[in-house]
Formats: sequence, structure tokens, C-alpha cells
Amino acid sequence: NEGRGYVLRRIMRRAIRNMRLLGATGTVVKDLIDVVIDTMGQQYPELITDRKRIETVALAEEAAFLKALKGGTNILETAVTETKAAGGQVLAGDKAFLLHDTWGFPIDL
Repeated sequence: NEGRGYVLRRIMRRAIRNMRLLGATGTVVKDLIDVVIDTMGQQYPELITDRKRIETVALAEEAAFLKALKGGTNILETAVTETKAAGGQVLAGDKAFLLHDTWGFPIDL
């Protein structure tokens, strides 16, 4: 979760999750990449020359995140249900850690 690309991955994951909450299905990153490259390609020509590589990496990241999001969401829903059933209002730290460490589920999501 450190190094080059970490911030960009976080932004992409947040965008993907928000698009899902708005009802988007299928891949959403490809359309976003097209808009960014079409808009910024003149200022940053490497976007145009590296378009395929950018798409490949971004689509792989989206697929990995969707897998983590699906698994993490199921665990989160179970943990929230258990917490509420026990009369709690705050998710236990061990559950948050499991979601983050095992599933790559960002705590801020």
C-alpha cells in the first residue's frame, strides 16, 4: 500500500465504488481513461503513446478491486449485523483490520 501508484489506486478505487453505488455495471475505468486521455493527451503525449498499457493496468486494478470489494462487502455486512445485534454502534477493530489486511478493503470506504 505504498510507493508509486498508491494514491492513484486509491482514487481509482473510490471512483469505482462510487460508480457502483450509482448503479454502474461492468467496467467503468475504460470510459474514464478515454475521457482523461482525450482531454489531457495534448498536454501529456505519453498518455496517447501508452494508452494500451494504461488501459491494461487500470482494467487489471479494477478487476482486482471488484473482487476485493465483493468479498469485503459480504464480510462487512456480516460484521455490521453482528455488531448491531450485540447492541454496538462501532465496528470492532479486528473486523476493520480483517477487511483491510485480508481483503484490501479501504477503511474509508
